Amino acid sequence: MDVKPILMPDGRIASNGYDEYYRELNSLKTHVLESEQLLRHLNQDQEQHILNIQERNKTSNLLTASCNNTERAKHMKSLDTIERLLREEMDNLTTNRTVLMERCKEALHRAGIIQSRILDGELERWKRGQQLMGNGVPYNGYSLDEIQDFCENIAELVWQTRVQVKRQHMLCQTYPPAPQHDPYVLNTLYQLLEIGSQLLIRMVKSTFVIEKQPPQVMKTMTRFTSTVRLLVGGKLNVHMTPPQVTVFIISE
Repeated sequence: MDVKPILMPDGRIASNGYDEYYRELNSLKTHVLESEQLLRHLNQDQEQHILNIQERNKTSNLLTASCNNTERAKHMKSLDTIERLLREEMDNLTTNRTVLMERCKEALHRAGIIQSRILDGELERWKRGQQLMGNGVPYNGYSLDEIQDFCENIAELVWQTRVQVKRQHMLCQTYPPAPQHDPYVLNTLYQLLEIGSQLLIRMVKSTFVIEKQPPQVMKTMTRFTSTVRLLVGGKLNVHMTPPQVTVFIISE
């Protein structure tokens, strides 16, 4: 089977390291998409469960109002059938909520690992390379465009997972889980929301970088250019409410 080479943002063929990050991110994307489908089914199942509860209440009222023994027997049979169905649905909802919650926990854990490797490894290596290039040392690591591609993918996956957790939390508030599962499910979802927020906060703080360094040796009365870049601004829609940024050069 022919394997197509992976192209980097600048059009060059990806290295083995880039290929590894790409595979990990693609695997995580598939995981998040599958969780989205589970969430959609969970929402549909919960809506059907609520409709069946309303049907149970309606049948119960009919049973109470019945005077005829034949009608009472009919409503009692219907009520028994609905009650069995509701128990099965509640068991399925409880199981599927736990499954989805664990999948979101896994997604954030995997995203956190990749994020640490990129921020603590590749981005720090790039920053050090920029400093050494001022002294004539060549840099052969990932370009800033490549690192931005990694960061944008991670930020998007964390954001999507956090949205899934928030939607599941809202579903549980609309129709709470069974009492024996209530503390665990709701508390875990709340913790996952916080984990997702912390991952995004770290991503924003760590990816605001100096793209073009000022000269290592500065001459008085001489102009120079220096630029900064936020590597995840596009994915987090920073352009919708652009912040004001002030940059200071501090002499060491």
